Amino acid sequence: METDGKEINDILRRHGLKRNIDVIQLYLGKKGIVYVPDLSQFPMLRYLWLNDNKIKKISCQTINCCLTELHLHNNEITSISGALSHLTCLQVLLLHNNQLRRLDESVTELRRMQCLHTTSFFLNPLTHDPQYRPYIIHHLPSVQILDRREVKQKERDTAFRLFNPERHRVSQSLAFGRRAEPVNTQQEVSCDALVPIFHQCYTTEPCSVPRGAEQPVTRDVLSQSEIQQTRELFCADHSSSGGLLSRWCVGIWGQHCFQT
Repeated sequence: METDGKEINDILRRHGLKRNIDVIQLYLGKKGIVYVPDLSQFPMLRYLWLNDNKIKKISCQTINCCLTELHLHNNEITSISGALSHLTCLQVLLLHNNQLRRLDESVTELRRMQCLHTTSFFLNPLTHDPQYRPYIIHHLPSVQILDRREVKQKERDTAFRLFNPERHRVSQSLAFGRRAEPVNTQQEVSCDALVPIFHQCYTTEPCSVPRGAEQPVTRDVLSQSEIQQTRELFCADHSSSGGLLSRWCVGIWGQHCFQT
């Protein structure tokens, strides 16, 4: 059966709607229709039911982009590619019990729907993919209800770790105060080679201080034991900070300070 404009007008007349602009919701479920009718005459349409029909291929280009709910479940739809991406205001999209097979293709079509919080794909062939649920959770982060089940934070964490391992590793490193990338030891400068530089910084003229502040004490010579302590302090700073002299350092006895 094909639903034409006359039948839609009959439906509106039965509900006492005389102007197209007054149509906010439209129920066309269980009509036996095989394609999505032209609905461009309803600029204020927000809720649309097309469920329980015989639709195999959909084209919703005539539906205004302000639609917030679309019910397409219990049809025979094989693909939604190129059909829904312009419906960026959708909040609810039900597609369960169809014949959708391409998980990546279907999710890509919905990526622009930043307000989408409820969707369903169960009873579609694409749900046989073992990574189906985490894939959707990761690539459609606005979704809160998937297949009638609430999306838990634990599921989001698992999906993030599964589909973005690099960023997950970096976030874990930052969380525990570790460096994100291991340093290539062949390119590192040894602490022994940097001790003279540290020594030179330690014995040069002190940095400027505000007038009236106590001037730091500096000396021209370090003993061997002080050099050893300086080396240990420098190496500790190098390994813990993740960068050479990346913060204010204090001399062995706090007598001299400098900044790089």
